[in-house]
Amino acid sequence: MNPSPIRIDALAVIDGTGRCASPGSVLIDPVGAEGVPGLPRLLSAGPSQDVARHPGASRARVLDRRRCVLLPGLVNAHAHLDLTHVGPRAHRPADGFLPWVEMVRAARHTDDLRIAASVQRGIELSVAGGTVAIGDIAGSPRGRPSLAPWRTLASSGMLGVSFLEFFAIGKGEERGIAAADAAIREALGTRPQPSGTDAVRLGLQPHAPNTVSLRAYRWAVERARANGLPLSTHLAET
Repeated sequence: MNPSPIRIDALAVIDGTGRCASPGSVLIDPVGAEGVPGLPRLLSAGPSQDVARHPGASRARVLDRRRCVLLPGLVNAHAHLDLTHVGPRAHRPADGFLPWVEMVRAARHTDDLRIAASVQRGIELSVAGGTVAIGDIAGSPRGRPSLAPWRTLASSGMLGVSFLEFFAIGKGEERGIAAADAAIREALGTRPQPSGTDAVRLGLQPHAPNTVSLRAYRWAVERARANGLPLSTHLAET
């Protein structure tokens, strides 16, 4: 026997276009179109009187959230979850950019267990804030890309992309490309698929124009195209 639909009555409901209905309701099928628990389907949303006329509303279980505003899950397009443990830090703009960079380098974790713990805490805070999808920059401690953020995010139940960050310029150009290539090969050979889905994709992130050479950028584009990896970069990292 399939579970009953769920109707949530709220102070207001805001849809993905910004339109607001107050009072508002949403009607959800907890089973979903494919009959798979955990993949609910939105049946109706809008003014409460309109949702009440949906055929499934008469047998729905009602949740009273009339002190709340319901809105679509938020998307954080650029996060550094592995730096969650660093927390808020004071910064004097007059000191310039380099002191900030040095602070981040000194404060970030370098071992996978503590990196994963920081990412997990960032995920918990994101969920508490209503975020359902993240574009996370998986850092490169000591110049070596870490797969710990991708693995942690992939097992969290969230949606998004974990961009594998790398540095490659000057004397470190070849070393940086080789490290990124090795990490991609390892990831593609051990792709985690929580709940049988690709909810979190692996991406590639040449860090910034001041830390990645033009040749390394071109390599990143070619590598991403060959493996279907999304690309990101800090275009204005100053």
